[in-house]
Amino acid sequence: MTNATDEESGENDENEIAVALAITSDGQIYISEGLMPEALRNGRKVFVGYALTPEEREKAWRSIHETAFNVSVDVFAKPKP
Repeated sequence: MTNATDEESGENDENEIAVALAITSDGQIYISEGLMPEALRNGRKVFVGYALTPEEREKAWRSIHETAFNVSVDVFAKPKP
C-alpha cells in the first residue's frame, strides 16, 4: 500500500498498490480497477475492482485503523465551541 511515508521517501515500487478501497459484507476489500497493476490482476476476485491478498488486506486494515485513530485524536483534541 502506498502511504505518505513511502511517497516522501521516494521508495514506491511499481507494483505498490495505492489505497482506494471498498469493503464488502463478506469482509473482502476491493480497490479501484485502475489502481491494480496489470501484472498483479490474474486470479483475483473482481467486484468493480480487484480483491486484495491477505497481506494487502492486513496493510489496508492497519491504514484504516491508523486513519480512524488519527481522526479521533484530532476531533477530541479540538476545543468544543
